[in-house]
Amino acid sequence: MKTAWPLHAGVAGGFFLLGLGGCFASRAEISSDLPFPAAWRALEMNVETPRTPGGEPVRPAEAWTLDRLLTRLVRANRDLASAFEAWKAAESGTKAAGWLPEPQAMVGAFLEPVETRVGPQRWNLRLAQKIPLSRRLDAEERVAAARAEAAGETFRQKALDALAKLRDALAELEFVRRSIEIERSNMGLLRDWLRVIEARYRVDRNAHADLVRVQVEIGKLEDRIEQLREFEVVRLAAVNSLLDLPSATPIRLAFDPLSDDEDLEKPKELPELEKEVEESHPALSEVRALEEAAKAQVDLAHSTRIPDLEVALRYLVTGDARTSGVSGSGDDPLALELGMRLPIQGGRYSALERQAERIRRSLHERLFETRNRLRLDLRSAHFRFMDGRRREGLYRKVLLPKAKESVQVSLAAFRANKQSFLELLDAQRIQLDFELALERARADRAKGAALLHALTGGRSFAPKVKSRGDAGGGSDGNSKESGR
Repeated sequence: MKTAWPLHAGVAGGFFLLGLGGCFASRAEISSDLPFPAAWRALEMNVETPRTPGGEPVRPAEAWTLDRLLTRLVRANRDLASAFEAWKAAESGTKAAGWLPEPQAMVGAFLEPVETRVGPQRWNLRLAQKIPLSRRLDAEERVAAARAEAAGETFRQKALDALAKLRDALAELEFVRRSIEIERSNMGLLRDWLRVIEARYRVDRNAHADLVRVQVEIGKLEDRIEQLREFEVVRLAAVNSLLDLPSATPIRLAFDPLSDDEDLEKPKELPELEKEVEESHPALSEVRALEEAAKAQVDLAHSTRIPDLEVALRYLVTGDARTSGVSGSGDDPLALELGMRLPIQGGRYSALERQAERIRRSLHERLFETRNRLRLDLRSAHFRFMDGRRREGLYRKVLLPKAKESVQVSLAAFRANKQSFLELLDAQRIQLDFELALERARADRAKGAALLHALTGGRSFAPKVKSRGDAGGGSDGNSKESGR
């Protein structure tokens, strides 16, 4: 066996085939620079940091600021973390797409040496590389890139949904706590009246009916307060579930989740909001990306009908000839081989094409369904916000002041024995209902604003233009201690 230039040429050709896959493989990467808030970017920067169950330690005595809540949400929410990992996995998958099939190396040994003029051939080495003649590699890259983009939009959608759910849960929790305060305040007032009625009853047995009425009213309030306290536990568990905390963990807020941001005007007009949702909502972007992946999958299915080329080098190891003096004795021959995959499974290829096309059509229809659903969600959120703001203004500026005035008038008339206690009690009930209705309106407004922010990515409100006299006024709602 001679190791002349044919061996070196064979080795060089083998390394060329081994490196051919790397030359044709495109490591397409998609940018991870999506428009997320700073807290979500912090999650991305710390993606390699091992997550500990429950996230950062919680100090119950410390009040939660809005920034701390958002940071806790993006770092500890399990659904958001799952979507983030799925997105990063899909991005990693783009680097594994578009590669040529790995080269194959085979070694063969003849059971009986093949005698040739230049010597016996005992074994051979074969290096082969398959090369698609179609644009299959490009289609694979497009499928992976589009699916990674869709996964990124899914994460963005879940992040906006998680923020909306947190604001919704905080609004409901705050509403329950304020309702308890209102009921307790009314309880204190009724107990004061009870002492007045008891004093009257000692000197006038005709006040017995009023005494019974106030005792019944106190019993009803005690029942409602107990029910609200139990409901507060449920609402607290809803907040803690989003923050991945034990359900009974106390939550004390350093801001008012029901405050109306004075720096925001009313929402933009519905046509403008619908345009923004149409252009940037992650649910639509996700379906569009999946549709692009389906189109690439259709091209990938078509490519199966085009044959694949196989290029191979075969190196045969030859011994010395039995007869001395033979020209080329012991030379190792090198053969170049060309092969081709024969696409003869027409029925299978047709089935793959029909499947890919049906998936594309399904996603196209889903795009229209998602658009219709978002339009409905947008109108519902817009109505909820505007209706809550309208009711809030009605109760705060008109009805509640009138109800308080009615109670004061009835109380004065009752003390002067010009009105019955039942009329005073009715006036107090109306004031209580209006106070609760005001808090309900505030909660509905806050929940509507949360939905609008989630649907438009925080672009649903226009900044209020302040006059020069108002430029130095206002206060930061995040710094107001709620005391609860």
